[in-house]
Amino acid sequence: MGHHADIAIYLRVSTEEQNVENQLPIIETYLRANFPKFQHNNPFCDGIRGFHLFWDHESGKHTDRKAWGLLFNRMQSKKYKHIVCWHVDRVSRNIEDFARILRYARAADCTFHFASLHLRSDSPMMEFMCKFFALWGEHEVALREMRQKEGIKRRRDAGLHMGRKPDMTRDVEVFELLRKEPNISIAAVARHFNKGRDWARAAMKRVSERSPPHDE
Repeated sequence: MGHHADIAIYLRVSTEEQNVENQLPIIETYLRANFPKFQHNNPFCDGIRGFHLFWDHESGKHTDRKAWGLLFNRMQSKKYKHIVCWHVDRVSRNIEDFARILRYARAADCTFHFASLHLRSDSPMMEFMCKFFALWGEHEVALREMRQKEGIKRRRDAGLHMGRKPDMTRDVEVFELLRKEPNISIAAVARHFNKGRDWARAAMKRVSERSPPHDE
């Protein structure tokens, strides 16, 4: 096809359940306003219309992402003049990684654009603002991890269940087994369900706590 694309668009979401396409409307509006030659037709194009599209379904905490790695290598090879993203945190939520990426972009004569913020990285003040939002993204990650750790500690200190919720269907089966064989051993319950003794002990404890008292 031989067409050289000056613009690359990078989209990222954290999970497969999220949709990268939700980031496109703002990016397309930004492109139309700032790149007169941009033609809005099929965003997922093959480069004929002057831009290439990359997307990842991975965390922004690290930069070890498949599509990002390909884009980054092409940027270093000076294949793109502009890389357009929805927000700074789509590139990285780590300030050191983000600052390193901007250094490589300057060396490759490539400008980053963050459409939702109306920021571009080709001036000292704009670069400072981009780094500010990258630092804020890192701060948000740290806060979320701290809240998660505090929540886990509170639940553990309160003696609440941690991890996955028990399989209630299996608990019903345990209850029926104990009703039929009230003196069955932990080992026998474990063998019956092809589980370990710890699982059997916990299941029997849960069932006995929920069971109604026997009539006298």
